[in-house]
Amino acid sequence: MSELGRADAPTWTDSHCHLQGEFLGDAIEIEAVAERAASVGVVRAICIGTNEPSSLAALALAQRSGDLPLEMWATVGLHPHDASDGVAPLLALARDGAPVPGSVGRPPGSLVGIGECGLDYHYDHSPRAVQRAVFAEQAALAAELDLTLVVHTREAWDDTVAILRDARVPRVVIHCFTGGPAEAEACLALGAWVSFSGIVTFKNAEGVREATRICPLDRLLIETDSPFLAPVPYRGTPNEPARVAVIGAFVGELLDVAADEVARRTTANALHAFALSLSP
Repeated sequence: MSELGRADAPTWTDSHCHLQGEFLGDAIEIEAVAERAASVGVVRAICIGTNEPSSLAALALAQRSGDLPLEMWATVGLHPHDASDGVAPLLALARDGAPVPGSVGRPPGSLVGIGECGLDYHYDHSPRAVQRAVFAEQAALAAELDLTLVVHTREAWDDTVAILRDARVPRVVIHCFTGGPAEAEACLALGAWVSFSGIVTFKNAEGVREATRICPLDRLLIETDSPFLAPVPYRGTPNEPARVAVIGAFVGELLDVAADEVARRTTANALHAFALSLSP
């Protein structure tokens, strides 16, 4: 492992990435991705499912944690684009992998969340009423199984907040935050963690930067959403977990906080938000 990967050095956690073959492509080897991440101190990642095949693949990748310098956990979920497919195939998958009720701390390889799921009124690939019903169903599942709910929301803030308020999920992560200060305040009022991606570095994302500045350090997460949304100066190239350190350093500059402190605080937040336990 890299110098930054020592137990006594600050390390980064990528709270949301897609490392499955259908996203990265068959030409990119997970071993190389993990090595590049570890070389800059990124040693933990949450691999996110968006439908049944990608959720199965996320679980399979997480099970490889012991063979790689990147500890991984998995989620299973149905993206709002695919809400019309229904959640039935995911229910057994989630229940089979869910932690024992009352257990504390999920080790690498574990299922830790439901999602990404939510509402996307920008593309409307599924009817809005169907999106809302499927999102609410997944929120209820997360509450039932004591799993973290990973939320995708785009141009649907009011309905997203309303569903989350009714669902009473124990832990909520707003993934790839794209709103401004008002939306951030609404999410924080729910007790959610707010996760910032490479978008925060984009020239036209001042609203996201304003939201970052008002987000308490104990509610802030960093993610790549890889292979999407590579941060400046890597825009136009495939993203990967190694670049969470770039995003974190940028956030540190916004907050006037040292990058090492951002790494420490966001990793602590990820451990709490996803109920993780680390390898000894």
